[in-house]
Amino acid sequence: MNKKVLATITARGGSKRILKKSIVSLLGKPSMVWVIEALKKSKMVNRVIVDTDSEEMAEVGRRAGAEIPFIRPAHLAEDNTGHLPVLKYELEFLKEKEEYVPDAVVLIQPTSPLVSSEEIDACVNLFFSEDLDSVESVFEVPTHFHPYAQRIINKDGYTEFLFAEEQKLWKKTGQKPKTYTIANVYCFKPSNLEKFGAIQGEKSKSIIVHQSQAVDIDEPFDVSVAEAIKKSSLSA
Repeated sequence: MNKKVLATITARGGSKRILKKSIVSLLGKPSMVWVIEALKKSKMVNRVIVDTDSEEMAEVGRRAGAEIPFIRPAHLAEDNTGHLPVLKYELEFLKEKEEYVPDAVVLIQPTSPLVSSEEIDACVNLFFSEDLDSVESVFEVPTHFHPYAQRIINKDGYTEFLFAEEQKLWKKTGQKPKTYTIANVYCFKPSNLEKFGAIQGEKSKSIIVHQSQAVDIDEPFDVSVAEAIKKSSLSA
């Protein structure tokens, strides 16, 4: 395939629930390194970058075989900084400094250590084969987390269903639409950032994976779960 597929791992140095969660140890290996290794095994990705504001994380990325073309400016590494300005800065930097414009960008968080090269390649293959604006890997939301089962506590302190009418219909008919949430991978056209003001475009499809493939490291409990799943898959 004669396409330029850029994979970027956005690894901010600061984190609150887990110190340096992008490189937290998972079976003796930093979480981000598991992601880099999956990307290096991919048959579709031909460039891997770690986009970070941290010299420490940059060095972890280099040792694992990723490129660090720049250190992200501090104003793009604050708690409330979204992906959009970060990705815009990265793509503009690569275009200006290297005249490099990818045909597709694959975005994976460093806290997604269970991502596989097969999942990555399935997303990229679908993206190109159907000329889509974006593809993401997703998993089905478990019943107890389904939107119709969610509650809010109102201003008077009482608990009520977020979707009260839909919840009643669900209980009456036993039917509810399947809902999905992001697993590990976003694959998208760089032009989406300007054209749609978002990663996801109008023509977007999904690759469905099992929930066990999509643990996001956000707190210590997640590390234990990810380690158990990873240990099981390595011994299989």
